[in-house]
Amino acid sequence: MKKNAIVCLLMLFSHLSVAQDSLRKIYLKAGIDLSKAITAGEVTQEDGIYFFTAAGQHTPLSELLMTDSLDIRQVEEDVIFPQLKYTLHLKYLDINGSNRKYGGDITNLRPLMNLKELTHLNISDNQIKDLTSLRGLIQLQYLDARQNKLVSLAGIEPLRNLRVLLIGYGGELLPIKDLLPLKDKTDLQVLTLPGCNITDITIIMGLKKLRQLDLSTNKIKGPITLSGFTDLEELDLTHNKITALNTASMPRLKNFRVGDNFLTVLPSLSVFPVLENLSAAFNNLTAITCTTPLHHLTTLYLKGNKLEEISFVRCMPALQEADISNNKVKDLRPLLALPKVKIVCPGNPVDSTLLDNAGKKRLFL
Repeated sequence: MKKNAIVCLLMLFSHLSVAQDSLRKIYLKAGIDLSKAITAGEVTQEDGIYFFTAAGQHTPLSELLMTDSLDIRQVEEDVIFPQLKYTLHLKYLDINGSNRKYGGDITNLRPLMNLKELTHLNISDNQIKDLTSLRGLIQLQYLDARQNKLVSLAGIEPLRNLRVLLIGYGGELLPIKDLLPLKDKTDLQVLTLPGCNITDITIIMGLKKLRQLDLSTNKIKGPITLSGFTDLEELDLTHNKITALNTASMPRLKNFRVGDNFLTVLPSLSVFPVLENLSAAFNNLTAITCTTPLHHLTTLYLKGNKLEEISFVRCMPALQEADISNNKVKDLRPLLALPKVKIVCPGNPVDSTLLDNAGKKRLFL
């Protein structure tokens, strides 16, 4: 029986807790009797199928895939990673660099090419520049490739089963610009591409099943139109160069972030009936329209705009925090009429004669 040392972390999503006493927890979750168990840290190969060895008892690795994690970090990466090509039945693989003792140094994904059954893969926090070695992993549904050095999205074209794609947050802007590899990813539900060089989002207009879209810190310019995104719950367009934003109804949108752009108006907030958080700071907004109550809206960030009046807050009965600092607002009475709201408002020409003593005490000037 040939023995191969292997170290890997298998988990459904990267944010699940990594077991501290990893071996013991793995055995317990696999239903192994530990009454006579001794510490073991080896995976053996028999007829091409991997087994985990504990006190002489073999358990198919395929059974262990249902555990939250498999974490054995004492073997160095150059021994670990090449062996992954033999683990043909892996479905959940996390090689997140931040979870490893020596950091994330993976640059080449070729050892993953034969893992045809993978559905969830986390390769974040490494030194990866391209994803072309993943072309054959057509069962992938979840791919986290954040905190890498990707230069393009090439390689994901055949991955038609993708539901979650996480890219970006690499510290400096990534040169990713072409979104054509996303074409026909019509089942995609979560797409994050912050910190890239994206200017044209036409391809994204076809991804109507999106629930979360993050295009913050890109180079999107001019007016844009978003329509048909009826499932969208989170939208982040922060730090671009958008001058106008037109949207159809987004009945499920809860979090809307569009700060640090060049907007003079927002779409009527009535098209976001379940909105909970709105962040539109550092634009050129002069007015906001809201014609129906937003019963779920609790936070409002409008710092650094050109607003002169805030009567629109009457549509926000559940508001708990409002930052309207550095605007041109004189009359704060519409906000003071809301009993629970924390009001942050320095940098406004507030008319104190319109305020009573109780109102003045509620203000953070």
